[in-house]
Amino acid sequence: MTIFFKHALTLLLLLPVTPILLAKDSLPLMQITQQALAGDAKAQCNLGVSYMEIARSPKDCSEAVKLFRKSADQGNVQAQSNLGLAYYLGHGVKKNPGEALKWFRMAAEKGHRVAQFFYGIMFLNGEGVPQNTSEAVKWIRKSAEQGNHSAQLYVGKLYQDGLGVPKNQREAVKWYRRAADQGNPEAQNELGLCYGEGLGVFRSASRAVKWYRLAADQGEMNGQFNLGRCYAAGYGVKKNMVEAYALWKLVEPQNPRVRKLLTNFSKEMTPEQILEGQKRAEQRRRAAQTKNDR
Repeated sequence: MTIFFKHALTLLLLLPVTPILLAKDSLPLMQITQQALAGDAKAQCNLGVSYMEIARSPKDCSEAVKLFRKSADQGNVQAQSNLGLAYYLGHGVKKNPGEALKWFRMAAEKGHRVAQFFYGIMFLNGEGVPQNTSEAVKWIRKSAEQGNHSAQLYVGKLYQDGLGVPKNQREAVKWYRRAADQGNPEAQNELGLCYGEGLGVFRSASRAVKWYRLAADQGEMNGQFNLGRCYAAGYGVKKNMVEAYALWKLVEPQNPRVRKLLTNFSKEMTPEQILEGQKRAEQRRRAAQTKNDR
């Protein structure tokens, strides 16, 4: 079970750091800098976020970390969460689970939903602290109840797998839906699977396709693969080999096993269909990138 969560967390952490951080105030950078130099905790945190935004690599985040620490030492909850994340990821400092746990705990106990999520994850995986699923569920759920869609996805998975809570597929669907409605692509794919397999809901091919499509349109690999399966089989949509090929082509670089599937599948296609599938794959890739860059 834990392996799943570590894998899912890895996917989450592949995202840029800054979306996890609180957006800085829309003040001129010079004004924020002056306020930070004067010791304003909020300005120090916001200036740290600005430094994170222009960092070319995790190693370039050391100045941001210094500012987060100054702000965190004054009790700024956002800076405490950011500092915990820096130690957790090794951005600007050497990875240190103990320090990450310390700063996440400070912010989590003050109600910071991102800190609550990561604090719970550390208990779930036994990072810097003995593994404790009860504590993990407690903190991840607190974050989820505050609207953190990543935490909502995890709560859904906890209920689906019966990890730290009684196994309950209907409850899993409820949390997947909350995250999916906020646009979380992994939750959208999970909800599609629930409808496709009749897990906690009545089986519905059309609803499965709907959620797979929403995930796939954001570039989510599993959503792309599952939507491709629907097109290949004519499940919930009209059978379309070109669309199936295009979707699987997107997944191929990330999943070598799909290469064999594509090789066998393309034997049933004409050269023109394969060329069109490659063209659509590139169009989808660009569309997903544009959507995610907004």
